[in-house]
Amino acid sequence: MRFIGKKLRLIASSLIVSVSLAACSSTSSPASTTVSGGAAGTGGKAVGFIFVGAKDDYGYNQAAYIGSQGVEKAFPDLKVLRSENVPETAEAERVMEEMIRNGAKIIFPTSYGHLDPALNVAKRHPDVLFIIKVV
Repeated sequence: MRFIGKKLRLIASSLIVSVSLAACSSTSSPASTTVSGGAAGTGGKAVGFIFVGAKDDYGYNQAAYIGSQGVEKAFPDLKVLRSENVPETAEAERVMEEMIRNGAKIIFPTSYGHLDPALNVAKRHPDVLFIIKVV
Protein backbone atom coordinates (compact mmCIF):
# COMPACT_ATOMS: atom_id res chain seq x y z
CA MET A 1 0.00 0.00 0.00
CA ARG A 2 2.91 2.34 0.71
CA PHE A 3 4.16 1.92 -2.87
CA ILE A 4 0.76 2.87 -4.30
CA GLY A 5 0.77 6.13 -2.32
CA LYS A 6 4.19 7.06 -3.69
CA LYS A 7 3.09 6.19 -7.21
CA LEU A 8 -0.05 8.32 -6.88
CA ARG A 9 2.00 11.29 -5.68
CA LEU A 10 4.45 10.81 -8.57
CA ILE A 11 1.66 10.80 -11.14
CA ALA A 12 -0.02 13.81 -9.53
CA SER A 13 3.28 15.71 -9.53
CA SER A 14 3.86 14.81 -13.18
CA LEU A 15 0.45 16.15 -14.17
CA ILE A 16 1.06 19.41 -12.32
CA VAL A 17 4.46 19.88 -13.95
CA SER A 18 3.01 19.14 -17.40
CA VAL A 19 0.23 21.68 -17.02
CA SER A 20 2.60 24.25 -15.54
CA LEU A 21 5.02 23.93 -18.42
CA ALA A 22 2.28 24.00 -21.03
CA ALA A 23 0.48 26.98 -19.52
CA CYS A 24 3.56 29.06 -18.74
CA SER A 25 5.82 28.24 -21.67
CA SER A 26 6.93 31.23 -23.68
CA THR A 27 8.38 29.14 -26.49
CA SER A 28 6.65 26.70 -28.77
CA SER A 29 7.61 24.16 -31.35
CA PRO A 30 6.03 24.19 -34.80
CA ALA A 31 3.79 21.27 -33.78
CA SER A 32 2.35 23.24 -30.89
CA THR A 33 1.83 26.54 -32.67
CA THR A 34 -1.67 27.55 -33.71
CA VAL A 35 -2.68 29.08 -37.00
CA SER A 36 -2.82 32.51 -35.36
CA GLY A 37 0.75 32.10 -34.08
CA GLY A 38 0.01 31.59 -30.36
CA ALA A 39 1.15 28.53 -28.47
CA ALA A 40 -1.39 25.73 -28.25
CA GLY A 41 -2.87 25.43 -24.79
CA THR A 42 -2.52 29.08 -23.85
CA GLY A 43 -5.29 31.54 -23.12
CA GLY A 44 -7.75 29.02 -21.79
CA LYS A 45 -9.82 29.31 -18.67
CA ALA A 46 -10.11 25.55 -18.13
CA VAL A 47 -8.27 22.25 -18.33
CA GLY A 48 -9.97 18.91 -18.96
CA PHE A 49 -9.32 15.41 -17.62
CA ILE A 50 -10.99 12.37 -19.17
CA PHE A 51 -11.03 9.08 -17.29
CA VAL A 52 -11.94 5.71 -18.80
CA GLY A 53 -13.07 4.44 -15.39
CA ALA A 54 -14.22 5.66 -12.02
CA LYS A 55 -12.20 8.28 -10.13
CA ASP A 56 -12.07 6.01 -7.07
CA ASP A 57 -10.95 2.73 -8.69
CA TYR A 58 -7.75 2.46 -6.58
CA GLY A 59 -5.79 2.41 -9.82
CA TYR A 60 -4.70 4.61 -12.69
CA ASN A 61 -7.96 6.56 -12.93
CA GLN A 62 -7.76 7.46 -9.27
CA ALA A 63 -4.13 8.50 -9.64
CA ALA A 64 -5.02 10.76 -12.56
CA TYR A 65 -7.96 12.16 -10.61
CA ILE A 66 -5.65 12.99 -7.70
CA GLY A 67 -3.39 14.71 -10.24
CA SER A 68 -6.34 16.79 -11.42
CA GLN A 69 -6.97 17.82 -7.82
CA GLY A 70 -3.33 18.91 -7.59
CA VAL A 71 -3.78 21.05 -10.71
CA GLU A 72 -6.92 22.57 -9.19
CA LYS A 73 -5.04 23.41 -6.00
CA ALA A 74 -1.98 24.80 -7.78
CA PHE A 75 -4.03 26.92 -10.21
CA PRO A 76 -7.09 28.17 -8.30
CA ASP A 77 -8.17 30.50 -11.14
CA LEU A 78 -8.25 27.61 -13.61
CA LYS A 79 -11.49 25.64 -13.97
CA VAL A 80 -10.82 21.89 -13.87
CA LEU A 81 -13.27 19.86 -15.95
CA ARG A 82 -13.49 16.12 -15.31
CA SER A 83 -15.41 13.28 -16.93
CA GLU A 84 -15.40 9.72 -15.61
CA ASN A 85 -16.31 6.43 -17.28
CA VAL A 86 -15.72 7.77 -20.79
CA PRO A 87 -15.61 4.84 -23.23
CA GLU A 88 -12.76 4.54 -25.71
CA THR A 89 -15.07 5.35 -28.62
CA ALA A 90 -16.39 8.39 -30.45
CA GLU A 91 -18.01 9.28 -27.11
CA ALA A 92 -14.54 10.41 -26.00
CA GLU A 93 -14.50 12.89 -28.90
CA ARG A 94 -17.88 14.26 -27.82
CA VAL A 95 -16.63 14.73 -24.25
CA MET A 96 -13.46 16.49 -25.42
CA GLU A 97 -15.46 18.77 -27.74
CA GLU A 98 -17.71 19.69 -24.82
CA MET A 99 -14.69 20.48 -22.66
CA ILE A 100 -13.34 22.74 -25.41
CA ARG A 101 -16.70 24.54 -25.64
CA ASN A 102 -16.42 25.06 -21.86
CA GLY A 103 -13.06 26.80 -22.23
CA ALA A 104 -10.50 23.97 -22.01
CA LYS A 105 -7.29 24.70 -23.90
CA ILE A 106 -5.43 21.77 -22.29
CA ILE A 107 -6.91 18.26 -22.19
CA PHE A 108 -5.56 15.13 -20.54
CA PRO A 109 -7.08 12.06 -22.21
CA THR A 110 -5.75 9.66 -19.58
CA SER A 111 -6.40 6.33 -21.33
CA TYR A 112 -4.40 4.90 -24.21
CA GLY A 113 -7.75 4.04 -25.79
CA HIS A 114 -8.56 7.74 -25.95
CA LEU A 115 -5.55 8.37 -28.22
CA ASP A 116 -7.35 8.11 -31.57
CA PRO A 117 -10.34 10.20 -30.46
CA ALA A 118 -7.90 12.81 -29.09
CA LEU A 119 -5.98 12.90 -32.37
CA ASN A 120 -9.25 13.42 -34.26
CA VAL A 121 -10.25 16.32 -31.99
CA ALA A 122 -6.73 17.78 -32.13
CA LYS A 123 -7.00 18.04 -35.92
CA ARG A 124 -10.07 20.23 -35.51
CA HIS A 125 -8.62 22.32 -32.66
CA PRO A 126 -4.95 23.18 -33.23
CA ASP A 127 -5.17 25.76 -30.43
CA VAL A 128 -5.82 23.04 -27.84
CA LEU A 129 -2.96 21.12 -26.22
CA PHE A 130 -3.57 17.40 -25.66
CA ILE A 131 -1.23 15.76 -23.17
CA ILE A 132 -1.08 12.07 -23.99
CA LYS A 133 1.38 9.63 -22.51
CA VAL A 134 2.04 6.74 -24.86
CA VAL A 135 4.44 4.14 -23.56
